[in-house]
Formats: sequence, structure tokens, C-alpha cells
Amino acid sequence: MRTFAKLAAVIALFAYGLVKLNTSPKYDNVAVKDLKDEYDFIVVGAGSAGCVVAARLSENPNISVLLLESGDHPTLKEVSIPIAAGRLPDTTLNWRYLADNDGLAGQMKYGGQTHWIAGKALGGSSSLNWMMYTRGNAEDYNSWAREGNDGWSYDDVLPYFKKAETYTGSLDVDEEYHGNSGP
Repeated sequence: MRTFAKLAAVIALFAYGLVKLNTSPKYDNVAVKDLKDEYDFIVVGAGSAGCVVAARLSENPNISVLLLESGDHPTLKEVSIPIAAGRLPDTTLNWRYLADNDGLAGQMKYGGQTHWIAGKALGGSSSLNWMMYTRGNAEDYNSWAREGNDGWSYDDVLPYFKKAETYTGSLDVDEEYHGNSGP
């Protein structure tokens, strides 16, 4: 298993470019020599969910976690000014996917294909989404629970949403629904 974990990490690092290896002093990146022979968990993708999963796993000092991300660490200037978000899809922070032509949507663009924005950076697509946050409709979660997916009702997942939030704004928020001690 030890060889497999290191091999998987090296393949991810080199073949797929999932981590930049000390190519710029701007980023504090991992060199191959600093990789462990094995990890308890390898989290692929440092988007919102991947970062939270890696942070929560690493709270246990007996667990080793490797978090891999294919993109760079965006600067605050790039992602913290909402008015600038419209320019981000044209940067290296976006995978630049094109959606398949379904014959319905996007027929006036690129032969019927529309851009599908997907983040390629620490923070994932959250780095490109105009600083907006959404959880989904409570009824969606409740319908999953009614269909037999125990643990997926809105009341079941709400504590995890709250754990992922660190609300520090000036607006009054209902603490029943929002957290203030997330990563």
C-alpha cells in the first residue's frame, strides 16, 4: 500500500499536473521529497468541499491527509473583488469546459455550446462564483431522505453546512441556520 500511495501522488503531481512543484516563489508548494510514503486519506480537489473534508480530517493528529489541487492558489485580488469576477472565466483559474449542445440551451453561442465554468484553483468553482454561496433547497434534501437516503434530510445536513461556515459579516443572521466557526 505504501508504494501505491506514493505512486498515486507522483502520478498526480507529474502526469496530471495536480500540484505545481516549486515553479514559483509566489506559491508555497510541496516538493516531491516532502511527500510521505503513505497517507491515510488523499483528497483530490481543493474546492469548497475538498478543503472542508481535508480540514476536518486533519483535526485528528493521528491522521495524515494529502490535499491535491490542479490549479494555483488565486490571489486575493483575483477572487475577492466581486466586480472582477466576470473576468475570471478567461483565466487559468477556469477549466474552460464547453457544455455539449443539447439542441435547447445556448444556441446562439459557439455552435450551440456554452461555457461551463469550473474552478481550477484552491477554492475550486467558489473562486469564480462572484463570492456567492448557496446550499440548495431544503426540500431537495428532504425528498432524498423520503426516498430512503437516511441522513440526508435538511435537518441532518444542516449541522455540516454550519460547520463549513465562518460568517463574520455585519448583518444579523439566524444562528439556527448559519455557523461562525468553520475553517
